[in-house]
Amino acid sequence: MVEGLVTGEQGDEAWFDLIEIFAPDHCTVEFPPASTEPICYADFDLTGDCMVNDQDLIAFSQQWLTSGIESTLGETGDPNNVPEFYRYYKYDWSDGNKALGTFPSADDPNGMPRVANILNPEDPNTSQAGARQLEITCGDYDGASVYLAQVNELQHNDRIFVQIKMKSGGADGADLRLAMDHHRNGAYAGGLFTRPIYSTDEWGTYATIFTYDVGDLTQFDPRTGIKILVLANGNLDDLAGYIDEIIVSVPYHEDQWGNEKSGWVQFPDNGILMNRGKEIFPKEGDLLKVCVSQPTADFGGVYCFVDISDFAGLTSQWLECGWSDSELCP
Repeated sequence: MVEGLVTGEQGDEAWFDLIEIFAPDHCTVEFPPASTEPICYADFDLTGDCMVNDQDLIAFSQQWLTSGIESTLGETGDPNNVPEFYRYYKYDWSDGNKALGTFPSADDPNGMPRVANILNPEDPNTSQAGARQLEITCGDYDGASVYLAQVNELQHNDRIFVQIKMKSGGADGADLRLAMDHHRNGAYAGGLFTRPIYSTDEWGTYATIFTYDVGDLTQFDPRTGIKILVLANGNLDDLAGYIDEIIVSVPYHEDQWGNEKSGWVQFPDNGILMNRGKEIFPKEGDLLKVCVSQPTADFGGVYCFVDISDFAGLTSQWLECGWSDSELCP
């Protein structure tokens, strides 16, 4: 059985375009039969009838100016999930450590990225705490990983807040991309999940949310947590970029006796297990706002807000029928 592992969150899309199987002559290869069902292509159909009409306009107007952006995490009503019960941990490389680990691109198992703890190249004479950074240099292929933090002791569907300050290294086409990967005790679980968050030539601070999926607990080596990482994109020896600091937040949980059961955040620490880093207590405005629940009428899928641009998209397909078989259109 050849499977395609799809990871992500509700509403995310994944596409498979082509698969080729090379097997000995005595083998039999079976592919899924071709579908005879018509396909709906109406991108702005909110009601599921494959028509863009007044019913979609009603659904859209109910979400007009709705925002899924929040400055904190959690939902009221659950003492284990309200914002003030999140634990925030910060790491800034001022201790001279590098990374939790590196992992090569799938295209070249020897194309390992290189990491170094350096003084801020824009102010190399300072020795103040926080003036050090992580420098990342590319291996042979795009997509090699640098692991910045690991979060263990999570519960299914825990949302992990990540905020990172980074910049590109200046080489043409070289940059860093924020991502996560589920982890197992025996090996990396795979199913890399990325966000459209890239570094630029200027320092920038970015934030997002990753969701922990416990996976299949019946297997021999179940998932135990997630790794927060960046992908180093660029050619061999390109300077992919710098990272100045990272904040990782985990939800607070208690067991039935009131003992804390929150996730553990491990940063680069020379092998000290379960080092949570420096706990911080952010005030309003200290952390970036993130998209917690994207409205379904946010057709762009980027801004997390239903506005005039989404209305323009809806009207551009007004009264269009999206069935591939036109006989099904009213």
